[in-house]
Amino acid sequence: MKKKILSKSVITCPSCQHQKEEKMPINACQFFYECENCHEILKPKAGDCCVFCSYGTVECPPIQKELVVVKVAKTSLRKLSSGFRT
Repeated sequence: MKKKILSKSVITCPSCQHQKEEKMPINACQFFYECENCHEILKPKAGDCCVFCSYGTVECPPIQKELVVVKVAKTSLRKLSSGFRT
């Protein structure tokens, strides 16, 4: 099961609502982002790994990859458990 990892996200500043499409780092989480409109420094919300997961339209690539792995594991478990039904 291959799913394309998206590399762009529209980030919305919670202070001024300014939106901008940004390219996300592929192998890392971005902890800080400066809004080009109001210059607010955004930081991830509690429980999120980066500003894209908190304020973007798409989760960061590392989280997207993690979600694909979880989906594949769940699908495999379902197929495996269906073989044990009587």
